[in-house]
Amino acid sequence: MDPSLGPSMSPTSEPIRRAIHKSARHALSTYVKGKRVVGLGSGSTIAILVKELSRLDYKKEINFVTSSLQIEVEAEKAGLRIVDASRFFTLEVILDGADQIDREFNMIKGGGGALMKEKILISAAKKVVIMADYTKFVKKLTRPIPIEVHRFARPLLMNRIKELGGKPKLRTTEKGYPYITENGNLILDTSFNNTGNVLTRKTQLKSIPGVLEVGLFSRADIYYKAKNDGSFEVINPNE
Repeated sequence: MDPSLGPSMSPTSEPIRRAIHKSARHALSTYVKGKRVVGLGSGSTIAILVKELSRLDYKKEINFVTSSLQIEVEAEKAGLRIVDASRFFTLEVILDGADQIDREFNMIKGGGGALMKEKILISAAKKVVIMADYTKFVKKLTRPIPIEVHRFARPLLMNRIKELGGKPKLRTTEKGYPYITENGNLILDTSFNNTGNVLTRKTQLKSIPGVLEVGLFSRADIYYKAKNDGSFEVINPNE
């Protein structure tokens, strides 16, 4: 995968790492303790959260549903109880990261390729908690939007997306092979000169046959913003 499109697997700033660890501990004590079914998103920030989970004495009391193999492996190492999503219709809370968050709290997610499972789990969660460092918070969404597509529809979709003003690029691995999601699909990382109304853009893209999911996400319930001075901020967009 093009490293400019995917999330960094480990935040490089030590103060940011400290802030993420602190915010993870706060989120766990506030939103996870006492819960029975918890969803875990993907990415470097959630990997840090899992390390904090490994230290909890009540971790065996919680059933965890993961959105990616990456976090499933990390969770297994941490001794967490991983369960199949089909066993539960509702998650009490999901903790996830984001690639970019605008001032209206719309998000771009899917840099790691797990957008479909993340969106499914988010739709099943009573509360959505997003954890990200301060660089992910921006005025307007500017990153390419990951679009998960069926491989059979790729040529058609490339043209249809271009008709909407998009510039789709097939995501590839470091060796140049097409990147395949855990669901067996392809991802088109698509740039737009103007994302415009996020809901409208998402609806346009989802209406094209062969588009399985779009990496545009609506606002969450709570955001944790890790800062470069080692502190963090908790943001409730509904207040």
